[in-house]
Amino acid sequence: MSCHNCRRLSIRPKKDNLTAFRQQAYLNSVFYGRPVCMCDPTIPNEQILNQIEVNRGCTDLDLSGFDFELVGKDDELTFENCRLSNTRVTGDALHSSIWVNCKFQCCEFSGADLREARFDRCRFFDQNENKGVSFRFCNMASARFFGCNLALSILIGCNAYDITFKNCQMVGAKIETTDFEHVIGRVRRNKALFESCNMTDVVMEKLDLSSCEFVDCILKSAMLRRSRLVNTTLKSCDLIFTEIEDADFSGADLRGSKLDGFSLLEISGYSGMSITASEQHHLLHSLGIEVSPNED
Repeated sequence: MSCHNCRRLSIRPKKDNLTAFRQQAYLNSVFYGRPVCMCDPTIPNEQILNQIEVNRGCTDLDLSGFDFELVGKDDELTFENCRLSNTRVTGDALHSSIWVNCKFQCCEFSGADLREARFDRCRFFDQNENKGVSFRFCNMASARFFGCNLALSILIGCNAYDITFKNCQMVGAKIETTDFEHVIGRVRRNKALFESCNMTDVVMEKLDLSSCEFVDCILKSAMLRRSRLVNTTLKSCDLIFTEIEDADFSGADLRGSKLDGFSLLEISGYSGMSITASEQHHLLHSLGIEVSPNED
C-alpha cells in the first residue's frame, strides 16, 4: 500500500517501468527536499501483479492496497480466499472476474467495471467495524452475488441492469440512485433478481424497480417509499411493516407474500396488483373494511 508521500505526489508504478518510478522518487528528494519513499510500494504491487498475470488471478493472498488499475483488461481473473482491507478498487480489469470466499473489509469499489463479475460466498461486512462495503458509480450489469454477506453495504449511482443476488445477507443495505434499466433505442427494460435474501431494513427509496423480481425474500421494515414497482414480482416475500408510502405497485405480483401492515391508503397505485386470498383481509382492513367468516 503506498505511503502518504507517494499518494500526495500521485506517483503510480507502471508494471513495465518500475525503475523510472524509483528514479522519480529520488529526484523528488533532491529537488523538492522530500524524503525518498522507504516503504517502496512498487515491490508488493509488483509481486502481486506478477502472480495475477501468471495465474490469471490469485489464491490465499492479502490484496490490501493493491492497485487494480495496473492489471491488463484482457484476462478474466479468478480470486479465491483473498482478503482486502481499507482498499479502493477501481479500473476496468475486473470485468467478468470471479471471487470465491473472499473478504472485503472497509473497502470501496469506485467506478469499477464489474460487469458479469461473480462473487461466491464473499464477505463484504466488517463485524468489528460494523461497516459494509460501498459500490459507487460502478458498472454492475449482469453481476452475480451468491451466498454473500452484504449487510450495511451501499450501492450509489451504479448501473445494475440484470444484477442477481441469491441467498445473500443484505440487512440494512442501502441502494440509491442506482439504475436497473437497459435502453435499446426507444425500448427501456428493467431487470434484477433478488432471491432468498434477508433484506430486513434495506433502504430502496425513490428507485425504479419495475419488472424486477423478489422471490422468497425477507423485507421486514424495508424502506420502499416513493419507489416504482410497476409489474414487479414480489412472490413469497415477507413484507410485514414494510414502509411503502407513495410507492406504485400497479400490476405487481404479491402472491404468497405476507402483507401484515400493508396499507392501500399509503401507496400511489395498486391497479392490477395480485395477492393471495388469505392475505386480502390485511388490505381490506387498511381501507377500514372488516372481514367476517361466512355464516352457515
